[in-house]
Amino acid sequence: MDCGLALVGRFLAFLLLCVQCGFLTAFPAWYRDDNRLILLPLLFSPALIYYGICLATAVELRNVFRTWGLYIVVGLIPYIAIIFALCGDELNSNNFLSPTCLKVILCITPVAFLILVNTASDLGQQKDYKTLAWMLSVVITIDLVDSVEMLDIVLEERENSHGIPKEFGYAMIAAACVSFLLTLLQIAENELNEETVSLRKEVAIVANVLQIIFVNMPFMAMRLAVIIKFNKDDNESIFITKNLIAIFLSTMQIYWIRKS
Repeated sequence: MDCGLALVGRFLAFLLLCVQCGFLTAFPAWYRDDNRLILLPLLFSPALIYYGICLATAVELRNVFRTWGLYIVVGLIPYIAIIFALCGDELNSNNFLSPTCLKVILCITPVAFLILVNTASDLGQQKDYKTLAWMLSVVITIDLVDSVEMLDIVLEERENSHGIPKEFGYAMIAAACVSFLLTLLQIAENELNEETVSLRKEVAIVANVLQIIFVNMPFMAMRLAVIIKFNKDDNESIFITKNLIAIFLSTMQIYWIRKS
């Protein structure tokens, strides 16, 4: 990637994270009158500060992975839990900070990852790093879109009730958060060496098993329930197909890793 274009991409990624942090903070602050909520931006500060330091020094691929880890563990997942716990039932479609607005803000997540991982400074120097970046761009971005769509079902229920119980919605939120968390394991299965990338076989097997058990099978079952029991089928059929394909690919990867 051209150096100037990469630089623009890095600042765009930083800007997107700041925008998402601001809006996610605004939701509980708007719906809940609690002065303590002013401290919420501190959740995103480790990722933003670390990536800011990287921008001033070197945005290597391993630095991008660390930024993503801080963003998911300390920032995004706690924010999602806080928003749905404090104001999930009060989200009003007539307000600017509506369920639709929250959907748009959550959609920043896969876009931010895509830009972050493809603007690392060492992709042009290491061919294996560039290949890994492209591979993760496809696999993790699709999984992130899948998770955001799962949250979209819950938010859609807030706007147009289909009779989905709150407890079922909480289960979907938990499954989406687990999916976000497992992107870190998908990254960790790749060991960055000086000039090459090697696969951590044990980590890869664990990552694929967890993806099957805690992400794709629950997602598929929940979507089937939404279609059959609650008669709602917007994009669910498409994503059920994605979950089936992901289960098959994970199974095959486990098989080939064990065989090798």
